[in-house]
Amino acid sequence: MKRTCYFECLAGASGDMLLGALLGAGVDQDWFIGELKKLKDIADSFEIKISNVVKKGIAATDVEVELIHNEHHHRGLNDIVKIINSSEIDEKAKDLAIKIFTNLGKAEAKVHGTDINKIHFHEVGAIDSIVDIVGFSILFSLLNIDKVVVSPVNTGSGYVKCAHGVMPVPAPATLEIITSKEWPVDNSIKVETELLTPTGAAILTTIKTEFGSFPSFSKINTISYGAGKKEVPQLANVVRFTLGESDEQQNSDETWVIETNIDDMQPEFYDFIFEKLMSLGAFDVFLTPVIMKKNRPANVLTVLCPVGIKEKVEKIIFEETTTFGVRSYRVNRTILNREFKKITLDNLGDIAVKIGRDNSGKILSVKPEYDDCVKVAKENNIPLKEVYNLVLKKVNVDL
Repeated sequence: MKRTCYFECLAGASGDMLLGALLGAGVDQDWFIGELKKLKDIADSFEIKISNVVKKGIAATDVEVELIHNEHHHRGLNDIVKIINSSEIDEKAKDLAIKIFTNLGKAEAKVHGTDINKIHFHEVGAIDSIVDIVGFSILFSLLNIDKVVVSPVNTGSGYVKCAHGVMPVPAPATLEIITSKEWPVDNSIKVETELLTPTGAAILTTIKTEFGSFPSFSKINTISYGAGKKEVPQLANVVRFTLGESDEQQNSDETWVIETNIDDMQPEFYDFIFEKLMSLGAFDVFLTPVIMKKNRPANVLTVLCPVGIKEKVEKIIFEETTTFGVRSYRVNRTILNREFKKITLDNLGDIAVKIGRDNSGKILSVKPEYDDCVKVAKENNIPLKEVYNLVLKKVNVDL
């Protein structure tokens, strides 16, 4: 069994929302506050207020970091790492917090065109953001989660005022993080305010195992909600956190399916298009014969591809085919754990074999490499079928 969690970001995500979502999962609040006070370099500068609120009919946990005195520190990454390392919090939580800040620092450095060690955080270097990230790291490390699935995110739109002036939403650092980590964006619900903050983006892209839809749970243990501060007319401003157990036997990920109907292209072109799409990194490309309007015979060109190359796949389809449009949708793909081994057939040659195993290590599928088998069959003047059978027999003996 895997301890699996799902973060749903229909209303975006911020540090305090994510912190509230984990606190709502049933952690002892007094213990948590005591852990945060182990940040001895800043312990006297803040208090934590945790309360239950209702957002559009949804009960959620709100976390407020109250500053005891105003500060104007513009801390660098090294300053923040020093604060974390000098504390007495759990080492696992320390490591995660530093990874989150480093993730954020890389994005800020890219945006400002400078080195990560020269970056001085403004809003994110403030005490409340440090508390949000370290607090989240403490709670997340406590939960011992094996797999983290994060939904597509609503970033919001419009403009936000920050230390560098008025910026478009998503803010530059936020956009850099979601772009570099290939986090799918779903702004189908239009909201003219910032929903995804740099802190929220840095946290979730650091801990995620995969981006995707609601995973399969064999048992759900906890459902909790973290509240945002804004009142958003269109939706409940919360992050939902679901924690449970899954008994997946294979790996799963989210994949794009891109399709188009073609009835007026020379069939010779398909071979070139297939090769180009597979070279780009598509998982599979195939044709399905169909009958279109006016009884025209046609083909549906279908491409399965990773999330990160969707736009490039569409560009090739538009450039290389006669289509005027494509349709696309996301699906979950479940695959066996794969490995490749070279099998030596006595006096015949070597053949690569693809082996599929479940998570327990049990072999469920064996496939000899076709081109290698053809080469051996031709060189030794024996039937291709016989080569396949020899390989499978050898695999059974060796494995």
